[in-house]
Amino acid sequence: VKQGFNVLVESSAGEAAKFSDDHYRQAGAQIQGTKEVLASDIVLKVRAPMFNSVLGIHEIELFKSQGTLISFIYPAQNPDLLNKLAEKKDHCLGYGSGSTRDHCSGI
Repeated sequence: VKQGFNVLVESSAGEAAKFSDDHYRQAGAQIQGTKEVLASDIVLKVRAPMFNSVLGIHEIELFKSQGTLISFIYPAQNPDLLNKLAEKKDHCLGYGSGSTRDHCSGI
């Protein structure tokens, strides 16, 4: 935020960690809905993308084409997820995987 980036945080994203939306607003973030947040150029997501039952769609469908996802992907356990990400030509950086890849394909 201090360097000019627009930071979007999903509404209620911090509740389990006892961070209210106001905490994020005070730090300069904008609070948005799931669709708006996942359509960002760069998405930092703790859990791997999944089917969102509230929206009735897989979260990957909401990602911007050729966007960047930073998340716990667990490539060996989620080959279908990697294929879906590769179809969108998204860039992925996986936590805990021991490697990073320029594209999700071929992980």
